Amino acid sequence: MKKLVLSFLFVAFSLVTTCAMAATESYNTKVGGFTIDVPEGWKGQTIADGCSIQTPDGSNALVVQFFPANDMSAMDAAKKMADLAKVKVNSQTDEGNAVFLDCDKDGTPWGILMVKTNGALMAAQLVGKDRDTMKKIYDTIKGK
Repeated sequence: MKKLVLSFLFVAFSLVTTCAMAATESYNTKVGGFTIDVPEGWKGQTIADGCSIQTPDGSNALVVQFFPANDMSAMDAAKKMADLAKVKVNSQTDEGNAVFLDCDKDGTPWGILMVKTNGALMAAQLVGKDRDTMKKIYDTIKGK
């Protein structure tokens, strides 16, 4: 009986987690295209060089943009984005070609992830408290 209950819970959990993503959407940028899974109840829209995925009330958003790689380091690019967004940087993690700035703006949590590869600079801004969902969305990004 215990195995049956555990099997049922595993199947139920699997269905919930797989049904949570409503659609895979495609976006194109100057450096190529990408797809991203948008959870049920969230809305994706095209912005310059990427997309914005957000909750209906706008309290949580993930903004993803791709730019041609330049001479700027990932940290310099992340700091420039933080200046443009006018956020307060509370802490930073620098792993060379991947940088995360933990920020806030007027009490709203804000994160900036900048990843530099050979051909592109990818920026992700996480706005709001639901970082777990935003990370799950971010993990679905795939280049075309």
